[in-house]
Amino acid sequence: MSFSCLRCPANRRSLDRKKRVGAPGMTYQLLNQFDLKPGVDRARFDAAWAAFGAYLIDEDLAVSVGPLFNREPQSGYDTDDVRAHNLMAVIGFRDKAQADLAWDAIEARAQPLGRLHAGVFGLVHDPVFTFWQQS
Repeated sequence: MSFSCLRCPANRRSLDRKKRVGAPGMTYQLLNQFDLKPGVDRARFDAAWAAFGAYLIDEDLAVSVGPLFNREPQSGYDTDDVRAHNLMAVIGFRDKAQADLAWDAIEARAQPLGRLHAGVFGLVHDPVFTFWQQS
């Protein structure tokens, strides 16, 4: 499958972005945990994340791209002694097919998605990803 025409009007769905963000039909989620590389400004990362997330939603490759969350490791709720990541975000997918399409497009480095993904990935250190299906 070619991903060179993701922005072509014929390949786009006409769903309103507000309807897709936090959509109740979301069944798969990807937790992204990471730290920023030394010297990376948070505002720079926020801009890269926003552009990447907007593209995923605009191209119907995700139903939601959550905001960045700061970890609170001192909380009694946080029992993860294995990872020390400070930032996390969740990307939601309608179904496995949508998640697989996003993965395939990223792996193919389809443009402009490849550039947007590299723009995010190049700013993070030690990323860990957890993918799950809601039950």
